[in-house]
Amino acid sequence: MKILITGGTGMIGKEIGKKLAAKGHELFVLTRNRHKAKLDCPYPQTPITWDEINESEIFSELEGIINLAGASVNGRRWNKSYKQEIYDSRVKGTQQLVDLANKKGKKLQSFVSTSAIGIYGEADDEKADEDYSKSYGFLGKVCQDWEAPVAELEKVRSVIFRVGIVLSEKGGALAEMVPPIQNGIGGTLAGGQQCMSWIDIDDLSDLYVFAIENPISGVFNATAPNPVSNKELSQTIADRLDVRLGPNVPFFALRIAVGEVAPHLVESQRIGSAKIQSKGFQFKYKKIEESIEARVPKLNGTEKRFIFEQWIPKTKEEVFPFFAEAKNLEEITPPSLNFRITSVSSGPMEVGTEINYKLKIDGIPVNWKTIIKDWDPPHLFSDNQEKGPYKKWYHIHKFEDLAGGTLMTDQVDFKIPLGAVGYLASSWKVLGDVKNIFEFRKEKIQQLF
Repeated sequence: MKILITGGTGMIGKEIGKKLAAKGHELFVLTRNRHKAKLDCPYPQTPITWDEINESEIFSELEGIINLAGASVNGRRWNKSYKQEIYDSRVKGTQQLVDLANKKGKKLQSFVSTSAIGIYGEADDEKADEDYSKSYGFLGKVCQDWEAPVAELEKVRSVIFRVGIVLSEKGGALAEMVPPIQNGIGGTLAGGQQCMSWIDIDDLSDLYVFAIENPISGVFNATAPNPVSNKELSQTIADRLDVRLGPNVPFFALRIAVGEVAPHLVESQRIGSAKIQSKGFQFKYKKIEESIEARVPKLNGTEKRFIFEQWIPKTKEEVFPFFAEAKNLEEITPPSLNFRITSVSSGPMEVGTEINYKLKIDGIPVNWKTIIKDWDPPHLFSDNQEKGPYKKWYHIHKFEDLAGGTLMTDQVDFKIPLGAVGYLASSWKVLGDVKNIFEFRKEKIQQLF
């Protein structure tokens, strides 16, 4: 099936794209930057701009559309212009897609769009179903106007998912909640009694695939069967990390910190998902403990994790040997680091191989030694810092088959020296530096393969 995805480079879009590609669907990603989309999507796809899709005949060949586009509600502090961006990116974008579908969608069979449980506002007297009364606040209006164009579709099966709080190890709510709890300063928000309707990223991506491949239609809540209070969610994260939950954050402090979005962060929303389950969808993660165990790594104290994914149009048998050759690391590392391999203890790498490097970090010369801990060609290898600038640096390289190519995943667990002081002073800078290194690698790898 030929499927167009808007928001295909986002956290949710990436997971949906990987699953659709694994099932053999041909994917197109609607984007404003073709080159960036080509690099950022960890699955095979054809990037296409708004101008191109308006002028080309690609739209007439599409059989499905998944509409995820929209500026992040928590992307930055709200002001008049950003609120307008939140609104326009959802409402205008959806209207344009619907107009194109009606005009050019000759083969279009399904249109799966997105909304949010913010449409309900406060909803804690019972498990709200899809007919629950709508909110008249800003987010309520955004969601209602976001959903409205879908009703204009002609002769196309349509689905709208009202998405709850998405739990993922790669961003979203957990990226905001976990670090402060991990360091003992994060607690409940405004007392913690408000209900939070959540969904695991794996279930959410499965929902969109389910909607594309099955003859369902209508509006569905995309939330796990068992919502929890803010206190329960926070405590579950703390238990997973083996730390004590920090102090409660009073509402006035939250309002100072995040501004106008604060009231929406403490709205109580007990949202039901019985309707989508009645259509045959089965949740993998029904309890909050199951999702938190899967999405929150057991890192200690000031440790952080970085995950990078890239799809390469070659088999893992073709890809693995390049990354298994230590000398090749020089080719895919930014020149500004002056990265050089000085010695490798064994010819073919194996468990126990020692690799010594020299590089410069912010102009400061650094000696670095790593040891290969795991070696399972062509699927995986890992290296651990024995000597270097970090308190901990453990890097896992995974290679998986995906749609005739290879999904390469780099997972880096690192820890800054000097404990909490080092963490507060430089962890976000280090994370930024690591991201920049891997952005450079993406470009080089695309050129090489």
